[in-house]
Amino acid sequence: MIRSFVVIIPLLSLSVLTFKYNDIPEQYRELLPPEAKEFLSGLTDEDKAALKEVFKSSKEYANDEEFVAEVTKKSADLGAKVKKLTDLMKKKVDALKPEAQAFAKDLIERARKIRNRYFADDQPKKSILKEAGLETIKKYKELSDEAKEDFKKEFPALTAVLTSDKTLKRLETLN
Repeated sequence: MIRSFVVIIPLLSLSVLTFKYNDIPEQYRELLPPEAKEFLSGLTDEDKAALKEVFKSSKEYANDEEFVAEVTKKSADLGAKVKKLTDLMKKKVDALKPEAQAFAKDLIERARKIRNRYFADDQPKKSILKEAGLETIKKYKELSDEAKEDFKKEFPALTAVLTSDKTLKRLETLN
C-alpha cells in the first residue's frame, strides 16, 4: 500500500516512480487521470531507459522546463510527451486559489525529492515514505474547506487517496 501511495502521488504530480502501467495496483489505476494512463501505457522500452537515465543523473532540475529539455535531448518524441504532461499539471496547479496552490506545489516538491531518491537507487526507507504520506494527509486536513474543494476540482483522484481512511490506516501501521 505504501508503495502504491507513493506511486499515485508522484504520478499525479508528474513525478513518476514506476514506468510500467501494470506495476500500479489495479485499484489505483482507475484513480489516474487519462493523461497519466496514456503517458505510462505509451512508454516504449527506449523511453523508459531515457527517463531512467535522466532521473538518475545527479543534476537537480530547477524547473520543469529544464527537465523537459533534458528529456528532449534523449528523445524528441518523449520530450513532447513529457511536456504535454507537465503543461497539464502546470495548468491544473495554476487554476488553484492560493491556499490550495501552495499545498499542491509543496506536494509536488516533496514527491520530486522522493522520486529523485528512488531513481538514484537510494530506495527510501518505509519510515521515510510513511512520514511523507502522513505529513501530506495532515497538511491536506489542515486546509480550509474551500481549499479542499478547490484542490478536489483539479485533482479528484489524488483527493480520493488523501481522504481515504484505508490509506491512513495502512500508512499508520507501516513499519
